[in-house]
Amino acid sequence: MNDLAKIDARIKIVVLVVLIVALTLVDLSHLAPLRLVVLALAAALVMAILSLLLGVSPLKAAWTSCIVLPFAGGVALFSPLAQMNEWSWQNITSAYLTGWPLIFDILFKAYAATFLCVIVMQSMSIEDFIEALSRLRIPSIFIMLFTFLYRFTDLFREQLRIMRDAARSRAPHLHGWRLLAFYGRMSGNMFIRAYERGEQIYSAMLSRGYDGTLPRA
Repeated sequence: MNDLAKIDARIKIVVLVVLIVALTLVDLSHLAPLRLVVLALAAALVMAILSLLLGVSPLKAAWTSCIVLPFAGGVALFSPLAQMNEWSWQNITSAYLTGWPLIFDILFKAYAATFLCVIVMQSMSIEDFIEALSRLRIPSIFIMLFTFLYRFTDLFREQLRIMRDAARSRAPHLHGWRLLAFYGRMSGNMFIRAYERGEQIYSAMLSRGYDGTLPRA
C-alpha cells in the first residue's frame, strides 16, 4: 500500500482525469434497477479498495465527498422534467416514474468523481500536486489559482467561523427558515469580502513586482 501511495503525482493526476472522463461517458440511465444496485455496490467496493491502496480512509473520503450531493442533487432532482413536452401533474408523475434512473446517473457520477478526486488529493501533499501540474505543462494561470485557493482556504474558513460565532452570541434565537436566510446573507457577505480581499492582494502583488508567475518557493 505504501508503494502505491508513493506513485508519482503526475501519474495519479493523469489516471484520475482518465477515470473521470470514462465515468462521464458511460450512460447508466437505461440500466435495469437490479443492475444499478449491483453497479453501486461494485463501485463502492472498488472505491474503498482504491482508497486503502492509496493510504486514505474510505469512511473519511466518503464523508468528505458528500459535499457534492447538495449541488448535484439540485440538478438531478429536476432532470426528469427536461423530458416533458407539456406541463401537467400527470406528466410530472410520469416523468419521475420513468426518469429516476437519470437521477441516479447524475448523483452516482458526481459522487464517484468527487470521491476519486478526494482520495487522490489526500494521497499527496499540495506541494506535490502543484509541482505535478507544473511538470504536466498546465497553464500557469490555473496553477496560480490552485495555489491561492489552497493558501486562502484556511483564512476564509476561520473568517466564517468568526462570523458564525458572532451570530450565535448575538442572535441565538434564530432557527428554521430565519437561520437559513441568515446563512444566505452571510454567504453573500463572504463573497464580497473574498472579492475585496482578492483585489487588495492583487494590488499588493503588483506593487511588489509580480510579473505573472509565482516564485517556486
